[in-house]
Amino acid sequence: MIRDVDSLVARTLDVLVVGGGITGLAIAYDAAQRGLAVGLIDRDDFGNASAVRSWPLAGGDVRFPALATRQDAREHQTLARVAPHALRPIACVIPIYRSVRHGALATRMGFLARTLTRVRGARDVPSSLRLPRAHVVSRSHAFQQFPGLRRHRLTGAALVHDYLVPEPDRLVFAFALAAAEHGAALANHVEALAPLVDGRRVVGVRARTR
Repeated sequence: MIRDVDSLVARTLDVLVVGGGITGLAIAYDAAQRGLAVGLIDRDDFGNASAVRSWPLAGGDVRFPALATRQDAREHQTLARVAPHALRPIACVIPIYRSVRHGALATRMGFLARTLTRVRGARDVPSSLRLPRAHVVSRSHAFQQFPGLRRHRLTGAALVHDYLVPEPDRLVFAFALAAAEHGAALANHVEALAPLVDGRRVVGVRARTR
C-alpha cells in the first residue's frame, strides 16, 4: 500500500523522510532495505515538484565527466535494478577542452574510478541496461567523428553512455514501490507542520493530512 497513514502513526520509526521527490524516495528505499523502520510523508503527490521536471539523464558524469565517481556507478546500478522499465541507454559525446580540473587526464581518472566499481556490481544489472565503458578519444579522432565540435582549445572528447529517463514520474513511482516493498510506510498529502523536540533532539514531526 503506497498511502499508509495508519502505519506511520502506529509504530516507532527509525527514520522519517519529509519530501517525496526522487531524492526522498531513494533515501527511504535505501534505509528500508537496510532493515530500518522508515516513514515518508509529502504534502502533495510524490514527485510533484522538481522530480518530474528535472535533468533527463540519470547521471551527473555526463555534465561533469572528470568528476565521475564510484558513487555515480552505484547509483546507475541501483536505478537499473529498481526501475529498468523507466530507463533507456543513450550514447553521449562531451568535448574536452584544455583544463586542469576537467581536462583529458582528469576525465580518464574519473572514468577509471567508475569502471572499477561497475565491474564489481554489473552482474546485478539486466544485460540490456549494462552501459559500455566510458572512454576518451584523441583530438584528431574527435575532429573526424564529430566535426561540429568547437576546435579552439579542444584536446579530445569523452564518449559516455548514460540512462535517459523519458518519463521521470515512472522512475519516482518505481522508487516508491521499492521502498514500500521493503517495509517503508509512505503517505502523500500529509504536511509536516513542525518538528517535535525533546531537549536538543528531534524525535518526531507534527503533521496533518490534506
